[in-house]
Amino acid sequence: FRQDDLVMVLDGIDLKVERGAIYGLIGKNGAGKTTTLKMIGGLSAPTGGSFTLFGKGGAEKDAEYLLDLAKRYAPCTLLFGLPRNMDGTYGEQAEKVKKFAQRLIDRWDGDYAFYDERLTTMAARRVLLDADVSREKRKQVIDKMAAVVILQGYMESHRDKL
Repeated sequence: FRQDDLVMVLDGIDLKVERGAIYGLIGKNGAGKTTTLKMIGGLSAPTGGSFTLFGKGGAEKDAEYLLDLAKRYAPCTLLFGLPRNMDGTYGEQAEKVKKFAQRLIDRWDGDYAFYDERLTTMAARRVLLDADVSREKRKQVIDKMAAVVILQGYMESHRDKL
């Protein structure tokens, strides 16, 4: 449902996309194309029913999954990459990260930290280019490499505390 006027825009969608496949969404205005893409991108949650992506069901299930990992591996700190604008201000995406992080923090009894993730994707891309990683492989691992850059930056900036 679209909340503003309670019009049903999605109902009973079951979509399985195999790795490497390309799909398009076609439909009339108001049919739910944008809503579907927002849910896939994590920018929106369903107002009813459930949504599962990669075997996980949205922000709450993602939070549960990460908490399970944290309990299993017992890190000393949960680290959240916090997107900032180039002028240092926080935008809409930063607020979404904070909101998601709060789901974990409320159920975590250990330390946590936020780390400025500006330019980390660019740094990750540079590392992958220097390592002569193919374009296709870079697409697959860029987010993981950016997470490594965030962790490395955090650890270097807290060297005396670790």
